[in-house]
Amino acid sequence: MSGNGNYVVAVGTGFGVYFWNNTLSIPDGSFDVDPDYTNFDSPDPLEYVDISWNGSVVVVAGSDTLMAFIGLPRTLTPSIFTAPIGGCYVGGLDVSSDGSVFAFACASPDESAALVYYVDTFMWNPLWVSIPLGGFVSALDMSEDGEHIVVSTNYMAQAYGVYVFHYASEKAGEYVTPLGFNELKEPDVGIRDLLGGIPPDYNFTDFDYPEDSIYDVSISNDGGSIAFGTGKSVYILDSELELYDVYHGADYTVSYVVKVSGNGKSVVTCGGTIDSVYYFEVTRPRPTAIVGGEIMNYNILIIDRLWPLVIGILLVIGILLSIVKRYK
Repeated sequence: MSGNGNYVVAVGTGFGVYFWNNTLSIPDGSFDVDPDYTNFDSPDPLEYVDISWNGSVVVVAGSDTLMAFIGLPRTLTPSIFTAPIGGCYVGGLDVSSDGSVFAFACASPDESAALVYYVDTFMWNPLWVSIPLGGFVSALDMSEDGEHIVVSTNYMAQAYGVYVFHYASEKAGEYVTPLGFNELKEPDVGIRDLLGGIPPDYNFTDFDYPEDSIYDVSISNDGGSIAFGTGKSVYILDSELELYDVYHGADYTVSYVVKVSGNGKSVVTCGGTIDSVYYFEVTRPRPTAIVGGEIMNYNILIIDRLWPLVIGILLVIGILLSIVKRYK
């Protein structure tokens, strides 16, 4: 859904793109509302979609296809950009708020690692490509301004790495168009560029339970707060992927979906059951994790990092009580 809530776009596991215009004017309680625009031109099934804040840019991706639709709120005959991506199976996609850039991650051409692409939407040209990252892409998120990107990878169904790229636009201009875009006449040019791609600024591999897969990852608008979930655990990190705190649940109903607020002050996660919603308050320099498991029933305050203060307060109270009793 667009940031202003007035446009909705969807893809499934088929070839269709479905767009609803002026959704805020649809009467409450409406059912079976037909989309205002559909497109079935993709040669491959589509699995990822994102939309700009005002709905004017829609980007979709599948196993071998990338498409952008420009201007849908104004016209039902939008400009459409399409590019084959050479068997690069997409594992994450995000569009900036203004739609000017987007990032996606997928397997490298030889399927040995993951790559992050940072693309100029309107020029329809990658600004840069990352170096091959270890593992296979499981999730990607980008700040609203398109400047901070975080991506997670797994290998053999186990957590492999979390990588962050800061100030993405400043990394542009170092590479020629990679193989697969705009019908390159020299196929070896793209290969050379991929081998010399942009490295991440920081990476994280210190998982408490590396046997768990990473399901989702999220980053704040300033890149200062990052979180990812492994189903059972929630890791909260700073801009350099230094660990703020981690919460481990009793089972795998904690963090299939993870979202950091735009200002980076809170994290919300959920699992696979109706009552598994968790809220974390991120206060610097350390976060206070306020966790609601079955949120209708209880809230838990985690004070593992505050225990010296708590013990000190209890000791002071005990001393004061003894003094009061002595002179009473």
